Amino acid sequence: MVDDYVVYYPIILSFIWASGAFLSRWKERDKKAIDETKEFEKISIVISAYNEEETIEEVLLSLRNLNYPSLEIFIVDDKSSDRTLEKIYEVKKSFDDWEALTILEQKENKGKATALNVALQQVTSKYMLVIDADSYLSKDALSYLLAELTSSSDIGAVTGRPIVRNRTTLLGKLQTLEYLSVIDAIKRAQSLFLGAIMTVSGVIVMYRVEALKEIGGFNTEVMTEDIDVTWIERLFWSNLKRFIVLKI
Repeated sequence: MVDDYVVYYPIILSFIWASGAFLSRWKERDKKAIDETKEFEKISIVISAYNEEETIEEVLLSLRNLNYPSLEIFIVDDKSSDRTLEKIYEVKKSFDDWEALTILEQKENKGKATALNVALQQVTSKYMLVIDADSYLSKDALSYLLAELTSSSDIGAVTGRPIVRNRTTLLGKLQTLEYLSVIDAIKRAQSLFLGAIMTVSGVIVMYRVEALKEIGGFNTEVMTEDIDVTWIERLFWSNLKRFIVLKI
């Protein structure tokens, strides 16, 4: 029995994930962004940054290029020991003190979950997008994410599709293979067959602020806040509110 499990379990699951991913792509090929003739809902973008001086400036510049007019941005510096905070202020100043950008400074390093909770208490919108401090958004990403999140009141969060930019190194190529052939395929199959995914991707995920606050925000006692918040939110937010995956 153990031998059969070891041999056939990965084969069967691989078939399920591959077929589910293919069918999901076909089913979702007509996904659209929000109707631009309607009033844009305000979105809060939150970034936790720790020693990100190499990438933070480019990330912030990518947010300036988003095709979305109603934004507030909170970047929490988690007591960086390099020039991250200085670079953030430089970018803010370069855009005439960039009114939409709020900089929050932690007095000591307490981790991503704590930083996100600090920002959560200050957001003024109903939807909060969390991205990593080395992630860049495509120009229309917010419209697609919001369109899916607001398509049903049952949906508590949607996650995007991370794509590795640095593919020149062996590690970068392996990460690309992992995302496209494993993580992306599994989540698409889960979305198709189960109507929900088991975990969101912390690198890019949009939450309903109401749902996050109802479960008490992010758990500071765990290492993977994205997995934890998915499971807790599924269990406690209004009788199994669901999560679905979305390509952007």
